[in-house]
Amino acid sequence: MDNLDQYRIPLEKLKKVCSDEEELEYCDTSQDVPPFEKFIGQERAIRAMQFGLNMEVFGYNIFVTGFQGTGKSTYTEGAVTKAAAQKPVPNDWCYINNFNDRDKPLAVELPAGQGRIFQKDMDALILDL
Repeated sequence: MDNLDQYRIPLEKLKKVCSDEEELEYCDTSQDVPPFEKFIGQERAIRAMQFGLNMEVFGYNIFVTGFQGTGKSTYTEGAVTKAAAQKPVPNDWCYINNFNDRDKPLAVELPAGQGRIFQKDMDALILDL
């Protein structure tokens, strides 16, 4: 058997000793820690996400899968939020009752932000009636 001592690593090389507190960055709370914007070891997944988010064709979806606890949901939400901030605000879509065929509600497109106003106006109308 070979001499294993030649492969031993001295204790000093197994740990990092901070000689100056300024080497460390402190935050008062975890709320002060900026979000991590990388997805470690997933460069292909990042490229696929960017490709999917840049698709301007109707009918495509992005399917994200992977082990629990790997950060895929956090990464996905951040990537979608960032991409959405670069695009115009979409119109609101409201479904309203179709009195001719109650199983097929009518979809109404309204300018962004008007859907909630329409909903409140309809609630007020119902109360008035």
